[in-house]
Amino acid sequence: MNARFAVVMMVLVALAIMAFPATAAINKIPAGGEIFLGEKGLDVSAATGGASQIAWWQPGTNTETEQPADIQQVTNAQSFYVSPDIFVGKTGNWYQWNGSVKGPLAFNIKEPSLNL
Repeated sequence: MNARFAVVMMVLVALAIMAFPATAAINKIPAGGEIFLGEKGLDVSAATGGASQIAWWQPGTNTETEQPADIQQVTNAQSFYVSPDIFVGKTGNWYQWNGSVKGPLAFNIKEPSLNL
C-alpha cells in the first residue's frame, strides 16, 4: 500500500509541476492581446510598452488625426484592473499614449459573453 501511495504522489507532483508554467503566465497580456471587462490583476506591462497612459478612440474616428475620446492612466501595469466603471461603452482597441502621440496597439477590451 505504501508503494502505491508513493507512486500516486509522484504522479501528482509531476502533473502539478507540468501545470505551473501554464498557469504562471495566464495574467500576462501581450501587445495587442484581448482582455475583458471586470478582469483584475492583469500584467499589461508588455502591452503598454512602458507607456503610463492608454488612449481609446470612438469607432469611426481617425486615430491618426483626431484626439482620443478617452485617456486613462496606467498606475500599476503589473496589476491592471479593467474596471467596468471606467471601460463600459469603451470596448475595442486601446493604444499606448505618451500624452500627445498614439503609440502601438496595447490591447483590445471586450465584453465577456457566454453562448450556450
